[in-house]
Amino acid sequence: MVHIAIVGAGVAGLAAAQVLKRRGVACTVYEKSRGVGGRAATRTVAGVTFDHGAQYVKAPTADLERLFLETHAIDIERPVWVFNAAGTIREGDPNQNADPKWAWEAGITALSKAMAQGLDIRFEVQIDHLELLSGQGGYRLLDAAGNNMGHADAVLLTPPGPQTAAIVAASTLLERFQVPLLTELQKVTYRRILAVSLLYAQRPTLPWYALVNIDRRHPISWVACEHDKPGHVPPTMRC
Repeated sequence: MVHIAIVGAGVAGLAAAQVLKRRGVACTVYEKSRGVGGRAATRTVAGVTFDHGAQYVKAPTADLERLFLETHAIDIERPVWVFNAAGTIREGDPNQNADPKWAWEAGITALSKAMAQGLDIRFEVQIDHLELLSGQGGYRLLDAAGNNMGHADAVLLTPPGPQTAAIVAASTLLERFQVPLLTELQKVTYRRILAVSLLYAQRPTLPWYALVNIDRRHPISWVACEHDKPGHVPPTMRC
């Protein structure tokens, strides 16, 4: 039986693993952290739930909307407004705001946890590089110390572009595949973002759920009110 290794238990890796499982293909997911979700991250502090990565998701297809409803997603309903480098705030795109913005009472990681059900996931295993096996075929997956973490007939890399590029660069692969793949991956760049969660003594009264910077010239790119998401702030708290 063909066995596929998937590096990364974010939404992309989990979705791929579920598709393979439905098609009868054996696969193992390797995740460097202790949980699933990747940038769809949630943290609970003092009884308050914060989505400090992706804030919500949209459902451009009926299948996605069905998945969200099956996992008890809730539409935030309130609008997203926009602001520019000068700090001027105005209403957002009415068409964008008309679409449901799906969130979960337990945080956005609830979606990833549901998608992870029934999968073979190896947590706290960081794959550093791959080794092409010329004799028996397939690939050996190794950590930074060179320890063998597993074998697979094929490997799907789902980390962000720069992290995937580092894995490919350190791997022993066929040059005709490795060079063009690295060329494309090295075109992908990311801006570092710091997420700050603040807990106030009172709930602000605002006409919007969130603000997004549209000209990318303001030091703040996104501001959101977590208390607009049902279940994120206990009703007994005033914040």
